[in-house]
Amino acid sequence: MADETPSRATEDQIVQMAIQMEELGRDFYEALGGAARDPRVLQLCHRLAAEEDKHRETFHRLHVELAAQGKSVLLTSEQTLAARRRLKDQVVPTSETIRQIACGGNVVEALTMAVRMEAEAVRFYTHIAAKLPAGNDIEAIIAEERAHLRLLSAVRCGVAAEH
Repeated sequence: MADETPSRATEDQIVQMAIQMEELGRDFYEALGGAARDPRVLQLCHRLAAEEDKHRETFHRLHVELAAQGKSVLLTSEQTLAARRRLKDQVVPTSETIRQIACGGNVVEALTMAVRMEAEAVRFYTHIAAKLPAGNDIEAIIAEERAHLRLLSAVRCGVAAEH
């Protein structure tokens, strides 16, 4: 799977990548919230971490449904780690990077990272939506990710205006 793109991946592999993306998003917001001094950023990160975990659960349910239909693909630990590493390298910075940026007072940069991460999630989910079985809640997740973009942008503008 290390060199597969979503267009060549099975439905189940796509769902497993989405689960990884949501876990990384949750971890990102937990790290940023833990390092943030601004109460608006802390509250937003707490909310977004919970929503990313809810999305992860939705994709997990879809994974279970695919398994019940015999469409599940078992990935090796190495394949899962490679996919997670690729997602982290391309989408989500490390927790240490997030802490350094937030603790260094550059919350605007951290929020910009979050905006890029959410935009990438919208792009990925929009791309894969047609490849997943009907009734999969992907459109609702895309709408929520777009709402995350708006919230993050608004908070980022507010924080930037004060600096």
